[in-house]
Amino acid sequence: MFFLSSTENDDKCNTMVRNAQRKDVSELATTIVACFYDFPPILSWINPLLKLTISEDLRYRLQNSPLLYCCLVATKNSQIAGTVEISLQQPWWAITAQSPYISNLAVKKNYRRQGIAKKLLTQCEQVSRNWGYREIRLHVLADNHSAQKLYLGMGYKCISEETSWHFLWPNYSSRLLMKKELDNLD
Repeated sequence: MFFLSSTENDDKCNTMVRNAQRKDVSELATTIVACFYDFPPILSWINPLLKLTISEDLRYRLQNSPLLYCCLVATKNSQIAGTVEISLQQPWWAITAQSPYISNLAVKKNYRRQGIAKKLLTQCEQVSRNWGYREIRLHVLADNHSAQKLYLGMGYKCISEETSWHFLWPNYSSRLLMKKELDNLD
């Protein structure tokens, strides 16, 4: 597990990035469901099931995580504003060695456009450096233009577009694999 130093506190806007704790799991799951799933009201009964599933997954990863896994939480004025996970993964899409991979970057709607996602990504990049890696990867949906703009602005480059059999579904969007080469800031 990676532990953050107190220097991650930004007194100017009261934003802090820290390691997730078990007590955060329920709120993190709620944040992830709200950010990634948008069901019509008639299907709202699915949200509690998703929240339960995601809570159990997060709880398991926090309790049984390998050394090269980290779930981060951004707080603003002591309230959870967003979350992200980073782990070392062997990419299925390539025959290359393992590399740090960012997943589940989620920022609550009322905290967006306040630099929270940038702080979380910046901390993921530092975690990756601390693990001894000089690149980091993530996926983004091709139709998520605001996230793409954020990633491109932070130096990520699109290296491939992936489609799947899901293209048959309504509102399907392919995924873009993005990568960033990290400078050695140690």
